[in-house]
Amino acid sequence: MPGTFNGKFGAIVYRFLVKLKVKRFSSGDEGTIECEKAVDVLGRVSLDQQPSFAQPVSIDRHVKKKAFFMNRLEAHIKFEIERAAYTVGEHILVAGEIKNEHLSNPIKHASLELRQHILYQSGDAQRSDSRLITKLILGSVPPNESFAVFHSFQVPFDCYPSLCWNGNPVQVTYELLLTNTGCFEIGTPVFLGNCGSPSASRRSLMYPESTSVGGDAPSTTYYCTPPTEMSFSADPPPYSTFGKADPVFIPIHMLKTPYRPFAPTYHMPGMFHPQGPPKYDYNYNHRMAPESPPPPRFLKIEEIE
Repeated sequence: MPGTFNGKFGAIVYRFLVKLKVKRFSSGDEGTIECEKAVDVLGRVSLDQQPSFAQPVSIDRHVKKKAFFMNRLEAHIKFEIERAAYTVGEHILVAGEIKNEHLSNPIKHASLELRQHILYQSGDAQRSDSRLITKLILGSVPPNESFAVFHSFQVPFDCYPSLCWNGNPVQVTYELLLTNTGCFEIGTPVFLGNCGSPSASRRSLMYPESTSVGGDAPSTTYYCTPPTEMSFSADPPPYSTFGKADPVFIPIHMLKTPYRPFAPTYHMPGMFHPQGPPKYDYNYNHRMAPESPPPPRFLKIEEIE
């Protein structure tokens, strides 16, 4: 069963509908009482569903770009990941190289991106949508120089798992890209699940306070960890996978807005709840009461004799 999902052109919504039949013993008349309640379903997606994604991925590509018969970009790009299937909260380690073969133009703002692609189907009609989940800016590559890619970033804990069921009206897939704005985009599909992660249960979509995470915040700054999430593992990813003798720790800045606020963003609106769920303060980790109107003001006049 897929989990609760809210998208731009569609949604997956669940609700309980309770019907109670009432019968009057004296007259024999019957009546029905109905009550419905919205339900937040957390779907479980195992990485075993897509065994092909467990294989290593390696990409080697030469890119060129011309404008007005002039060569604007010429680069040789290589990157690899140890596998293409990850659970939410895991680190994705990307290794490779960006070689700028142009003699005068630099490659600016090279970055790693994790994007979510959603396909909506209704009969013969189809709509699609894309979301930027997280982005890590690597830097710039001067002309005729090389830039070593050996970076890792974390899949958010509240990330919706991949949904690739045949016949399902909503399909959710992910893509990992090494990109440069306006110049090149080189990507590979990745599969995200939530079974086998260090967390026993994923954060709720509608009520984030129901499965709040405990523990201490990560002290390391070597990984791009969302500042509002907690890390379940202090160990780095397996650097030995790529044949390096000694681990190379590269300082990576924390991701901040406008790329993505790391608070639960995949939630359902209050369709069946007029006031919506209780608010949650992520800075103090305690429940906040819903906003209520201020008490009415009144003027009291006492007559003194």
